[in-house]
Amino acid sequence: MSKTKVGIIGCGNIYDVHAQSLQHIEQVEIAAFCDIDYARAERASQKYGGRAYSDYKEMIKREALSAVHICLPHYLHYPVAVYALENYVDVLCEKPISISFEDACKMRQAAERCGRKLGVIFQNRYNPGSVFVKEHIQSGKLGSFLGAKCSLAWCRNADYYLSADWRGKLATEGGGVLINQAIHTLDLIRWLIPHEVSTVEASTAKRTGADIEVEDTAEGCIGFDNGSKALFYFTNNFVLDTPVRIEMYFENAFARIEGEKGTIKFKDGSVLTSHDIDDIKFNKCKPVWGCSHYLQIKEFYEDQIGETVRQGLDEAIKTQKLLCLIYRSAAEKRRIII
Repeated sequence: MSKTKVGIIGCGNIYDVHAQSLQHIEQVEIAAFCDIDYARAERASQKYGGRAYSDYKEMIKREALSAVHICLPHYLHYPVAVYALENYVDVLCEKPISISFEDACKMRQAAERCGRKLGVIFQNRYNPGSVFVKEHIQSGKLGSFLGAKCSLAWCRNADYYLSADWRGKLATEGGGVLINQAIHTLDLIRWLIPHEVSTVEASTAKRTGADIEVEDTAEGCIGFDNGSKALFYFTNNFVLDTPVRIEMYFENAFARIEGEKGTIKFKDGSVLTSHDIDDIKFNKCKPVWGCSHYLQIKEFYEDQIGETVRQGLDEAIKTQKLLCLIYRSAAEKRRIII
């Protein structure tokens, strides 16, 4: 059986995780790497095989690719994805799908118009703790959802923003801690809580000494259609990266996700905890990223209908909408009713 030929566009921090994942998927062959810095693409091709390019359009035209992985700065996700889709190549894009809700919708339209598959990486839905808690919520044993709180405290100092010229700028990063780091937590909140978002109220701030245009701190309240709320506090202004924590309160139990571990405590005193799964651990995977990229990437290539069980395109669009509404609420200093 012939293998699916795949190209990776962007050879920065996260590409290694994608390449290592693809190496463990039998039906996939990495055919090419592309980076505007040709030397980086060449190093990647020497490490994993395939040809090196500095122009993604040339790569797509010359290689008979079935799919590309987009591992680029945020502002490039939209134009590169649309080009690939319009050339009848499937796309798996790193988060965020884009830096605006409008561009995200245009990407979906391009995928539908061209009959191609578009996926967005939200690997934390595949973490053992997330899956464990989700399954117990769906079982109904926890009872009615009452409320939640979540926090992210990481360190992204001035050196981090200086390490890449697209970071810290609204036009190229699209925002700060919300769109870059906490978007995973927002996605998990949407996925885990069994109700639709109805209101958003938030504020953002810059508290770091770095010379940046984007927020490094955000707090707020997400309201749901049953009257419950999820409170959040996110910051990149801490001394180190600590595990993300999500706490959810139900009629019969308390559920917590901390890092990749899930715990459920019932009112009768019984406690359940998640177990690690035998997934692929990567050489360059930071603990705070979670190490479940492989599971989502594998599912992307196994899925034949373009809408996977845990993370389909519609889900990514909904998370992008929530993100953009939070930014709008902070900018307009008011509650947004959906």
